[in-house]
Amino acid sequence: MLSAQPAPSGARVLSSGGDGASVALGGSMGEQVVLIIDGRTRVVRVGEAVDGMVVRRAPGGALLLETGPGRAPQRLGSTPVRVGSPARGMPMPERLVLQAGGDRLYRGEGEINGRAISGVVDTGASVMVVPAAQARRLGLPEQGGREVDVQTAAGRSVGRRVRIDRVRLGPLEARDVDAVVIDVDLPYVLYGNSFLQDFHLQWGQGRLTLSVAPPP
Repeated sequence: MLSAQPAPSGARVLSSGGDGASVALGGSMGEQVVLIIDGRTRVVRVGEAVDGMVVRRAPGGALLLETGPGRAPQRLGSTPVRVGSPARGMPMPERLVLQAGGDRLYRGEGEINGRAISGVVDTGASVMVVPAAQARRLGLPEQGGREVDVQTAAGRSVGRRVRIDRVRLGPLEARDVDAVVIDVDLPYVLYGNSFLQDFHLQWGQGRLTLSVAPPP
């Protein structure tokens, strides 16, 4: 069972203008890690992206927090570390690395129309797939949209087509994304090819790297 500690006193440490956040280690067991982000508890796996950050394990066993290209990883502990946002006018990071889990799935944290989701990259799905229960939580339309056949890695299913204004996976974002809502018992969203087509995918050593695709 994961052991979690309460947020340390003064855990909310913002940079000037409110553009940063504080991150502390609440506990860990195996590859699961409890992060306290601005006083909110999040459970992630080592190698999984959350809010544009990735937790890594150093060779000696210490947990490190990667916050973006060109930034040195910070060691996680009970004392909060400050994570600054990019300066105004700077481009968003154009690369995301996901580590395969024990089930060989590439999981990551993201957003649909500004609401947090957990997702799995599924190159076998032609479009994004949103379970009906999650669609209701996210406020996606429950009526309308034509029925379509959906092919996922788990097989074929029938769903209802919707359009999503904004989809994020870690720091990567796509707009006006085709998706299908299906009545399936999944605790996560599938990032299918209607989202992935905007990015270049590369596999190697148990990692999946997504980067912004070069212009045609």
